[in-house]
Amino acid sequence: MKQYIIIIGLVIIFGAIAGFAESSDNFTITVTCNYIDFELKTADNSAEYTDWPVGNVNEGETVEMTTGAGGDHIYVENTSNVNLEFKAYSNSVAPGPCGYGTPVAWSPGGAAGLNTYYLRLGKGELGAVPGTYTDITGEDLGGAILYYSTIAGESYHLYTKLTAPNPADDGCSHTITVYIVAIAP
Repeated sequence: MKQYIIIIGLVIIFGAIAGFAESSDNFTITVTCNYIDFELKTADNSAEYTDWPVGNVNEGETVEMTTGAGGDHIYVENTSNVNLEFKAYSNSVAPGPCGYGTPVAWSPGGAAGLNTYYLRLGKGELGAVPGTYTDITGEDLGGAILYYSTIAGESYHLYTKLTAPNPADDGCSHTITVYIVAIAP
């Protein structure tokens, strides 16, 4: 009797499996990750922008970047797939001994002063300097200012005005590093 019940049970189980058809459907999940990427290039968009060699300037003298494809300004391109906001800050360290006084570090400020340079950035066009500049007075990201928003794929030209310290404690060659930081809002 037990054998007969087991055999019938097996027949019923197999019959249940064979008697029902399966059906399926599917869907696809397409995901694109946001990425932040931008480039600083020469005015003609031909190479990476790395250096603005200002050269010799007098105390309190203001120098600014030039316009046009051969100018010394910066081409900025938002190459990411998201809108970006840009912040900027700058700093300078004391140079090595140079024979023109004791080297002193310069710092950014809202106006030129004793060992203080005045740095401004402006968003413009290829052939025209901007009408408005923004002061860059912070020395780290915490003191950075919100600068420009750009949509994905947008580009613009960035111009710099720099006023040398007035006065300066040394006549050494100083290097000012400007940091451009992009964040997704």
